[in-house]
Amino acid sequence: MPENERNAYIKKLFKALRKQHGLAEEEQEGGSNFSFKTNNAAAQDLFGSGTTGDWYFNNSSLKAKGFNEFKSKWGNRPNVDNWFVSSMIARQKITTSDQKQGIATEGSTNNPQVSAESLNAAALLANVPLTPEKMKKSRDTVERALFTLGKSYQDYIPDYVSAISAYDSLLEKFPSTSSFEATLFNLYYCYKKLGDEANAARMLQLMKQKYPDGQYLGLINNPGVDPEKEIKSKATAQYEKIYSDFIEGNFEQALAGKKQADSLYGDKYWTSQLLYIEAVYFVHRREDSLALNELSNIQKKYPGTGIAAKAKNMSEVLRKRKQLEEYLTNLKVNRATDDSTAAANNNKPVTPAANVPVVDNKPKNATDSAQIVKQKQKVDTVQAVVKKPVAFVSAFVYAPKQSHSVVVLLNKVDPVYVTETRNAFNRYNRENYYNKTFDIVNVALNDSIKLVVINSFDSAGSAMEYMQKAQKMAPREIIPWLPATKYSFIIISDQNLGILQENKDIIGYKKFLSNYFSP
Repeated sequence: MPENERNAYIKKLFKALRKQHGLAEEEQEGGSNFSFKTNNAAAQDLFGSGTTGDWYFNNSSLKAKGFNEFKSKWGNRPNVDNWFVSSMIARQKITTSDQKQGIATEGSTNNPQVSAESLNAAALLANVPLTPEKMKKSRDTVERALFTLGKSYQDYIPDYVSAISAYDSLLEKFPSTSSFEATLFNLYYCYKKLGDEANAARMLQLMKQKYPDGQYLGLINNPGVDPEKEIKSKATAQYEKIYSDFIEGNFEQALAGKKQADSLYGDKYWTSQLLYIEAVYFVHRREDSLALNELSNIQKKYPGTGIAAKAKNMSEVLRKRKQLEEYLTNLKVNRATDDSTAAANNNKPVTPAANVPVVDNKPKNATDSAQIVKQKQKVDTVQAVVKKPVAFVSAFVYAPKQSHSVVVLLNKVDPVYVTETRNAFNRYNRENYYNKTFDIVNVALNDSIKLVVINSFDSAGSAMEYMQKAQKMAPREIIPWLPATKYSFIIISDQNLGILQENKDIIGYKKFLSNYFSP
């Protein structure tokens, strides 16, 4: 900070601390109440005088002088017994509280504790790192703290999103950090655990560029024996299997496996995602007490995380479940179709397409293929995502200016979590697109593939824009409990959705997308 701003800040802090300790501001020569110089004047005798004769308490001038000096040093004091002892106890409590909050480090010679009586600008300024040596020490401390914070989130909670945030702050504030290689490796690990393959590949590429012969790159290319205990590896594999069983709807198998794993490992290797999907299962079974217990565990074990916030919201709603259901029933509200009912009716396409012919989208000539992107001179959102099509025969219709939907494609996910995915995107839309209305429906394409269809986009471009934002937020904020291998995103027009429900050709539709739209 500039010197004048720094002095103004310390002056403000000086006044606040003296007021907190019950002291009046020091009065310096010239009428100033604040100075960056120490006061080395010798203490004066309160009862001393230059003359002899009258007793102190019979001398009005001496009493007035003593009163003013007392008030200057101690401030306004109530006329009560033992005020000095009470003041000492209060100051001791404040000092103890300050030490617990890390205001001063006990026993540190470089950061001494400032007593209440000696509070002055010089004492406060002494702990400000102004010299190059102190600045370096301060920056090194912050640098180590950020790396340690990231490792703690990564290894002990684990909270990979918060770990990534700490590592990103480290690289942003200290681009020449000595822990750069280790930080890249840890970011690679965290992104892999989140299923974010794109960012993991980016970290790997940076490691290859900056440290082609580094030890961490060697661990990735030639993984050897896990440095952690073998028991952790076995426990992790077992709980990941349980996690997968829950997602795929093998509930009895998952519960039995979790009971066996808990008997071996306790709750040490539980993950927030596992607890959340188990809670959702209990909610589906109307076993609310078990669900609330799991949601409470998430909030205790993973405080401050996004999934803990979701657990808190679900707990609040779950406690009011009976009242909410009675309220909705009394209002005669038509409830949304349950997934089991929707699955039974999925032979009926969402968009009628029984008479839609198979369309050959091969451009008849160069003018036709270029007409779409060159109708106007300006570049709009659709043109930004549309790429020049090549000769391609498909059952699907290329019409980027028709209304489109964003689809979350779920593979081998139980209807319980399909519904929860729909609920998650409803919450995301309310929080981020409060001025828009989205209609979200679940569609079962076949026994394995389920679709969460988010409607109401006026063109392929607007659907693509929404999809790109949702893709970034999904593994961290929207559906962090769902493995990234279990879902993907596509855009689709109403007409093509009807065709897809008829022919079930999801692979063919993905080829159609890759031909006409940029990824």
